[in-house]
Amino acid sequence: GALYNHFLNYGIKEGRTASPYFSIKWYREKNSDLKAAFGNDNRKAFEHFLKYVKSEKDRNMSPILDCRYYRTRYSDLSKMSEFSLMSHFKNNGTKEYRQGSANFDPISYCVYNPDVYKVMGLANSYYHYMRYGINETNPNRKYTNVKSNLGNDFYATITDSNSGKNL
Repeated sequence: GALYNHFLNYGIKEGRTASPYFSIKWYREKNSDLKAAFGNDNRKAFEHFLKYVKSEKDRNMSPILDCRYYRTRYSDLSKMSEFSLMSHFKNNGTKEYRQGSANFDPISYCVYNPDVYKVMGLANSYYHYMRYGINETNPNRKYTNVKSNLGNDFYATITDSNSGKNL
């Protein structure tokens, strides 16, 4: 449609993100072979993505979705292709608040940023992070997590309530 054509003709040249599940800038920067092959040419990198995403292994799609991480973290996804993983993440993973990347944990993001949780809710924290959080310079905005293994399947973030530092 018109939005897709606008993205292809203008948005991609400007480095805009067309989806919260795929960032052309992130894809190009995190996959060094693409950076070497295409430099800053977003269109060529996007064409590469469209042509090869179904067959190439372990591509880093965006700050919130790294297929290798997502596949490894959740055993029920171990046999899925990258394209299937992207679909699963979009249609199921975000609704189940799954962590698609080591760079972003939606639950920790909402715990650290109650203003985001209050306005956006947990399900929309992915969108908020991609649209705003990743680019914010506010020192109070946190999106990373520190986890300590406290047992078989229980993890917790421990923060000093006086200093706000993770222990």
